[in-house]
Amino acid sequence: MEVAGETASPRAYEVAGQLIKSVADTTDKLMDLQKKVKEVEEDTNKTTNNVTNNALFVGSTSELSKMLKQGILNNKEASNPKNEKV
Repeated sequence: MEVAGETASPRAYEVAGQLIKSVADTTDKLMDLQKKVKEVEEDTNKTTNNVTNNALFVGSTSELSKMLKQGILNNKEASNPKNEKV
């Protein structure tokens, strides 16, 4: 702006105007980019709130096999309500 003012040249004013427009466009693009980044970060924060429940069995392998067999028998009885042999 100082050069344009000192020279009073129309070309200097044109270049200064183009520089101002370029800075304004870049600022607008940066604002849009920041808005998009914020939206992406909000989306990732929403999806990372997962709850995981883990079951832990404390006992011997024979106790575990007995429990599994009972569970399998219970499942067969539930799926076969007439108590027919499977």
